[in-house]
Amino acid sequence: MNKVDEEFFVKQVCRHLDASIAHLTLSIEQSLTQARQAALLQNAHLAQAVSSKLNEEIGLVGTAEDIELYDNLEFYLWLAENESLIL
Repeated sequence: MNKVDEEFFVKQVCRHLDASIAHLTLSIEQSLTQARQAALLQNAHLAQAVSSKLNEEIGLVGTAEDIELYDNLEFYLWLAENESLIL
């Protein structure tokens, strides 16, 4: 789907959704708006929690030097196993 088709599709869906709620009473509309706002707020809190956890995990990975150690991990494991032969 190209950009023009996508925009047309979104406009059509919006028109359909707007038409489908045209018959609702004001109190139902307000209730739906409140529920939507609560869901958006909950989603924002969840996103913040996930972001915080992700930042913690990224901090555990460490620096570029640590990553280089992982790149050479096989060598360091071999070195540890064969240290007595080398010295």
